[in-house]
Amino acid sequence: MLNETVTGVLELGTEHNDVCKGCILREYAKENFPRSGNRTDGVVGLIHSDTCGLMSTRSLSGAEYFVAFIDDHSWKT
Repeated sequence: MLNETVTGVLELGTEHNDVCKGCILREYAKENFPRSGNRTDGVVGLIHSDTCGLMSTRSLSGAEYFVAFIDDHSWKT
């Protein structure tokens, strides 16, 4: 259905023989950052960020990394 409404989407099959690197990495246990007692009183008072990459497959625009920004007050991304 996505291919009918958006141009440039690759045709992906439903079967694969390999496990992707991302699926393997999510299985590793990671330690959480310690909780802080500091909270903001309003939106955009504190912004958290996280980067991910180097992705094994580039995006349609050629990107190999992405950045997420999270507002500490609203937790909007």
